[in-house]
Order: sequence, then C-alpha cells, then structure tokens
Amino acid sequence: GGGERGADNINIETKNAYMFFKAGDFKVKAGIQGFSSGCDYSFILQDAAGISASGKIARMATTVLYSKFTEANNGSKDFNVYGAIVAPPVAGLKVGAYWIENQLTEQDMYNLAFEYAGDVAGMKLNAWLQYQFGDNAVALATDHSAYAMSAKLATGPVDVRFTMYGADDSATDSNAFQDISDLYEFPKEGLMYFF
Repeated sequence: GGGERGADNINIETKNAYMFFKAGDFKVKAGIQGFSSGCDYSFILQDAAGISASGKIARMATTVLYSKFTEANNGSKDFNVYGAIVAPPVAGLKVGAYWIENQLTEQDMYNLAFEYAGDVAGMKLNAWLQYQFGDNAVALATDHSAYAMSAKLATGPVDVRFTMYGADDSATDSNAFQDISDLYEFPKEGLMYFF
C-alpha cells in the first residue's frame, strides 16, 4: 500500500507528507515521515506512514511512535513498529524501547536501546548498547536474542569508533542483530559496514 517503508509503493514516489499539530504539551506528526531509533540509526532509519508525538512526561523528554512499515494486500497482516524514547534525568542519556510486530509471520521482536552522549576527560563520547529478544520479526525464526554496541570518541583531530555486533552462532535460531531498515552504515560519517 501507499506509505510503506521507503515512503511509497504506489504510482508516485513520496518522500514525506504529514500533518503537524499540537495536542496539549505534545507536538504530533501524522502521515508519511522519517522515523529514527537513535543509536546512530543502527536499528531504524526509514520513511513510512505513521504517527509520532514528542513532549514531556514527568519532566522527561519523551517521544512515542507508531508506524505501519508494510501493509498487507488484504489489510490484515501488517508489519508494525511501536516505540518510545525517553531522556531520564541523567545528562546525555536516552533510553528506547521498540516492539516490532510482524503479523504475517505472527512474530514479535523487542529492542531495548541505551544511548549516551557527553564529555569524558575533555573528549566527546557517543556510546550505545542495544539488546533484542523475542521472535525474529525479519527472518523466519522461532527464537531471537542479539546485541549490538558502539562507542565513538572524538579526540580532536581524530575520531575513534569501536563497534560490535553479536554473532549468529546457531543453525536453529537467529541471533544476529536485526537492522529493520537494512541500512548497515553510519550515515553521519559516510561509513558503511558489512556482515
């Protein structure tokens, strides 16, 4: 259907088209828009139809989102993404939680993300850790448990990055980290990686 991930599947390619409005203290976008999970976009970076709302809950910056990444032809078996990103009262810290619901394969995958950006000994540090569990909502598998982590230290003239993804070490399940956008790069740095 129209507005699937990648923006549009019908007739004319649509990048973004959404309504923006306020609901109480929340800023809401509804329509075809860009969705991102943070963590250097290692999990989600996609244009798709959905709704997102940003505001404060208990003085914590909060974003909640829903997107229908893929719509089935019969309208009953979709690929849905639900998420929340919260900035707790720790400077530079963000926590994200995502539920990937693949109705076609009746599988649910969950992604927890922790990201920190701040100064360490006069240098800029950006670090994140993600853990996935549940069913693998992308590949056909019955069990899923995976992790990914990265840290970038900006020392001035040189930036150093360490990145590690958990390996798929079994033929009977899928424990490789799933990037549901199939991006496999750090877009801000122009750095691509392959498995």
